[in-house]
Amino acid sequence: MRTEVLTPRADRKATLTTYIQTKSDTPRPAIVVYPGGGYSHLSWREAEPVARVFLAAGFNAFIMRYSLLEDTKFPDGALWDASYAVWYVREHAAELNVDPHRVFVIGFSAGGHLAGSIGTRWADPAIRITPDMPRGMNRPDGMILSYGVLDGGKYWHDETIGYSLGTMTPTDEQRADATVMNHVDAETCPAFIWHCSDDGSVPPRNSFLMARKLDEYKIPYELHVFPRGGHGLANGTEEICMENPQLIVEDVQDWLPMAVDWCLRCGQNEKEDAAV
Repeated sequence: MRTEVLTPRADRKATLTTYIQTKSDTPRPAIVVYPGGGYSHLSWREAEPVARVFLAAGFNAFIMRYSLLEDTKFPDGALWDASYAVWYVREHAAELNVDPHRVFVIGFSAGGHLAGSIGTRWADPAIRITPDMPRGMNRPDGMILSYGVLDGGKYWHDETIGYSLGTMTPTDEQRADATVMNHVDAETCPAFIWHCSDDGSVPPRNSFLMARKLDEYKIPYELHVFPRGGHGLANGTEEICMENPQLIVEDVQDWLPMAVDWCLRCGQNEKEDAAV
């Protein structure tokens, strides 16, 4: 396996870490991971442990440790970083041994807000990586939204929405702009969404509302809601959550193999569509 750390912009702390399986005869699907942390920090549970599961399942994996705190502000902060990660993987697909038609993103909590944002706002001219970037080079082929902050309205998470807007006292108009589902359109990528019904930090209605909006636009999606698990459990295993035993929930652990399987099915569909 080849691992390296890239710095997209010299004036920012954001980095992209690659996990490339070089011993593979055919190009592999790719997963770009956006850990959570309210845009104030990054959760280690939602970074490398997740990337390694996808790596073992036949993917090449990439962790985008995006801009935080005052550097988060959209669009030229964290959203640009998210755009860069997808663009980089697809632009360098041959040398990274990646199938450019199977580039997925996964985000947790605030990272779910970021994954949902790049999945819906990829066409924003402000996050073009190069002036001549072909349209769609930064569009994910699918997004996995894990207990994501998707609503900037009634069910918002103030820290996540505040940092993304650059103010902790946003107007209703600003909060509406930070609401992921408000950017869903016919070109939004397919989604795998999961949440726990007892999440006290980010209400599961975030995921319900997102699924409803995707349904309106006939965007393919899966929605899974587990009865318990709270917030921030990542893969929910003892290895990862030993310091927080309340997050070790065996039933919820199924989400990860389900998401891997969804990517493989979704990616095949996207690839077939592209060939038509």
